[in-house]
Amino acid sequence: MSSKPVSLPALRCYMGDWTYYVTAMPLTEIANRVQRSREIYQVAGLEDLVQRELTGRVGSIVDYLLNQKERFFNAIIVGVHEGEPEWYAIDVGENTVIGVPQIEATLSDALGIIKLTGEEKMFAIDGQHRVEAIKQAITRKPALGSEHLAVIFIAHRTTLKGRRRTRRLFSTLNREAKPVSKGEIVALDEDDAFAITVRRLVTEYDGLNPGFTADISAKSLVFFGRNSELRADNTTSITSILALYDLVEIIALRRIGGERGLRNKLTKIRPPEQDLEGIYKNHILFWESLRRHVPEINRVLGSNPEAKLAAEYRRPDGGHLLFRPAGQKAFARAVRVLMDRGITSDESVRLLSQTVLQLDQRPWLGVLWDSVGGRMIVRNQQLAENLFLYMTGNSLNPPGYNLLEKYRLAVGDEEATLDGIRP
Repeated sequence: MSSKPVSLPALRCYMGDWTYYVTAMPLTEIANRVQRSREIYQVAGLEDLVQRELTGRVGSIVDYLLNQKERFFNAIIVGVHEGEPEWYAIDVGENTVIGVPQIEATLSDALGIIKLTGEEKMFAIDGQHRVEAIKQAITRKPALGSEHLAVIFIAHRTTLKGRRRTRRLFSTLNREAKPVSKGEIVALDEDDAFAITVRRLVTEYDGLNPGFTADISAKSLVFFGRNSELRADNTTSITSILALYDLVEIIALRRIGGERGLRNKLTKIRPPEQDLEGIYKNHILFWESLRRHVPEINRVLGSNPEAKLAAEYRRPDGGHLLFRPAGQKAFARAVRVLMDRGITSDESVRLLSQTVLQLDQRPWLGVLWDSVGGRMIVRNQQLAENLFLYMTGNSLNPPGYNLLEKYRLAVGDEEATLDGIRP
């Protein structure tokens, strides 16, 4: 089905052997004109399929469009074939404000109008999830259709050579695109509830940042480096900034019977202030319970980092499990499971604090601690969570979890038992 002709302001640009056009399109036009690849080709074979399969991510983008007042997308890249788009260059002459514009010769014909006849076929080379989300969001909120998005048009040819050329562009764009790192999210994101909470914790909670200063990292008990885990030679930190983000998320989200999609809601659209306050206070309760029930944490939490008390509990031979981020996360996962079963946060921490917490003892050897390499094992989080539950006499999560089999596999001993690890 063809669309009506439309004229759009555009820039014509060149890079490598590509000529492309940058324009602004109303979201309604994008929804009506830009199709999925399988809507363009009769056979969605590998030779023709130049888009990633749409996934559940579309739903979170729809929520973002509908609920985020400060919504913003970067440009999408659209392949155009068939039809006869026309380009009309505009000469920029002398202006009473700026006089004679000093435009580089190669850009003298860059400004113009691109006219689409309506017979073109278009598909997203980069931005297919955003396009699908736009389609869905407009059906629920038609007013969105009048907003604009930057679109980059490139010519696509349906010949074998043309398909290869477009696939190469697609794969290059997706291969070279770098996702935002967790560190950047923690430092900058104003919609992610967990990132917002982490920044507040390291600036307001004196347990982790005794005596706030402008140079937080100089006084904080939190390691601000790019690694989540802490090495034994880190003598000052109780946790890391990246691990703290994970801990906030673990305590905030139900592990049993939780609402599906809640994590996306809490990371894509800034929650109301009362919800953020609740996440913050609940996490402080977690640390304060650790302070109350774990003497080692009590000694270090709120201490002057320059005293280097953490060094006494994070040693080359392992040391205390709660001074290693991987151990903290496994412990927090078990706390959250018990909370989901109706046990208070404080009581959950109290119960778990009575279990084995030394890394060089069973059951943590081979599960969380590699005694040969002298390093933490980070892959066994579910197993560690269930070992904590087992040691407190609570049922496993999920109920059918084969703890003994998973434990034997982790430690590499088919005869290993769990005898004697309950206090």
